Amino acid sequence: MNEAQEHAISTKRIIKTGFEMLRKTGEYKDPEAYDYIVDKFLGRSKLAEDLINCLQKRLPVQQEIKVLDEAAGTGALSLELAKRGYKTYATDISQDMMGKLQAKAKERGVNISPVLANSNNKLPFEDSSFAAIVTASANRYITDLDTFLRETHRVLNKGGYFVWPILGADIIPWKRNSGLDQPTLSFSLAKQMEKHGFTVQTDMIGSLFRNTLKGVPAYAIPTYLIGQKK
Repeated sequence: MNEAQEHAISTKRIIKTGFEMLRKTGEYKDPEAYDYIVDKFLGRSKLAEDLINCLQKRLPVQQEIKVLDEAAGTGALSLELAKRGYKTYATDISQDMMGKLQAKAKERGVNISPVLANSNNKLPFEDSSFAAIVTASANRYITDLDTFLRETHRVLNKGGYFVWPILGADIIPWKRNSGLDQPTLSFSLAKQMEKHGFTVQTDMIGSLFRNTLKGVPAYAIPTYLIGQKK
């Protein structure tokens, strides 16, 4: 987002979208204000670069490798994936967000396949469709963790990777939306991933010191749970 676009976004729009980010649905009506918030206050573009670096160490880019960005929002991860050369698919529950993602992809000259889908329901893909799945925006809207993990596991290829950043910024809205018994800490979520058929690695210390995350607020520094489908 350039400086002129930032100035065009009023404080009223930012506050309204900020409140929308606390609701359960995730169906935002102002993608430009959402873009501003997640990049300005959550360092989303830096997170995208760091997360895809994490994936690329395990899954080098090759022609026709299919990767899904689940709950993609306006596409920070999708755009980075496509820029690197992955065959990129993106899901989100909001048509408005998908429209913004497509506009950004066209502007940057990359191809992304958008699909409307709710991460709490069955995903509209065949079994073993993707070599990897990533997400940055899903957490606070996951109200059915079992379905989310079961479906993520189902549509992954055997040996495929699920790179899942756990952010401190998501804990309160996640529990607010899903209940106080909702696991939100990386240790508990890793156990849930293992229950659903993943082997799990945790990357917490590294993310604190990587230059790609320099300037990102502490509450938006991720602990990565890196699941591999058995």
